Amino acid sequence: MTINQLIKRRRTQNTKKSNTPTLNGTQFRSGICIRTYVTTPKNPNSALRTVAKVKLYNRKEIIAYISGESHNLQEHSAVIVRGDCVKNLPEVRYHLVISLLDLKYVEGRKNSRSKYGTNIMTLSKNNNVGYQNSNPSISCDKYSLSINSKRLNTYNCHFICFWSNQSNKQTLFQH
Repeated sequence: MTINQLIKRRRTQNTKKSNTPTLNGTQFRSGICIRTYVTTPKNPNSALRTVAKVKLYNRKEIIAYISGESHNLQEHSAVIVRGDCVKNLPEVRYHLVISLLDLKYVEGRKNSRSKYGTNIMTLSKNNNVGYQNSNPSISCDKYSLSINSKRLNTYNCHFICFWSNQSNKQTLFQH
């Protein structure tokens, strides 16, 4: 711009367009699932992706991606939506939050469990994984306590160990 143009009106800042306009600046929104279906991504990718049409409580309808291999969503299920676009699915700008409200966690998941809502206790109860060594070895000296187990790998916790004269039991206090 020339100096005369700048005198008449100054430069305007470009406002950034939101990637998730229906969330209205919040991180999460809750809604009701209208229907679930399978769609295919853009080229060169090819797969069947599960998506859900969700009506949010601010009366807007969106399309959200359901991550994981299987899901238990039905019509009129309550879900929570977060903003995160799926690159190869056009017009899918949202993800459903797993393991909240009616959307159940992905069963049998061993890696990336936090993304799919599976915790270690449900995994170990179902598959008996994580309980290979039932009697871990525990060793304690004056300043440290180490626990060796296949489930816990090896953890070294720093504690102060001392003997109590009254009860003849060893007491541990975290340092």
